[in-house]
Amino acid sequence: MSPLRIVLNSIALAFVLAGGVTAQGITAPPAKVAAPFVVTPMPARLAAPSAAAAVAAELVADASAPSVALAARRQSSTLMIVGGAAIVTGLLLDEGVITFVGAGVWLYGLYLYLR
Repeated sequence: MSPLRIVLNSIALAFVLAGGVTAQGITAPPAKVAAPFVVTPMPARLAAPSAAAAVAAELVADASAPSVALAARRQSSTLMIVGGAAIVTGLLLDEGVITFVGAGVWLYGLYLYLR
């Protein structure tokens, strides 16, 4: 195959992949249709928070406290998994530094988990 034929084939492939050429010829870009945008005012009952909404917000804030503890547990367990993987990798590669760092990461994750 000659270099000219390779270049022409690659140009033709680029046009086909770009969608500019079809079996019928060159296609025109599709017309853009703007969708109507209507703004409706918010009802008055939704505009200002009520007393019940304030109580519900306090209950939700109190319920989010356990999620913070769960996030800390998730981070500590992730550190333990990464540290364990580093220990195994260090042992398989016979690299003392990787094993030592992995043990440190694992112990730090264990400390966070038990705290």
